[in-house]
Amino acid sequence: MTIRDRLRALLDAGQMVELFFAPANNYYLAKITRVGQDYVEFDAYDDDENVIAHNIMPVQLLLGITTASIERSRDHLENLYHSEHPSDRP
Repeated sequence: MTIRDRLRALLDAGQMVELFFAPANNYYLAKITRVGQDYVEFDAYDDDENVIAHNIMPVQLLLGITTASIERSRDHLENLYHSEHPSDRP
């Protein structure tokens, strides 16, 4: 399976991922919206999962993809808890 095939599978799943790009080692919390021959198009999100930008990046600059993270899952659960129990916020 190529990276392009894996990107298409993530697109079909609609899964939130972290995309890491060279040369500055920047990363984006993102949902992939399109995978082209030599590019990936995605919506970038902030920590509260609000869309902040729509990006098109060359696949050649893609260094890595994080599809699941314990820290990300923990933050998501904490945000859900605080949205249901606003009086418990620190």
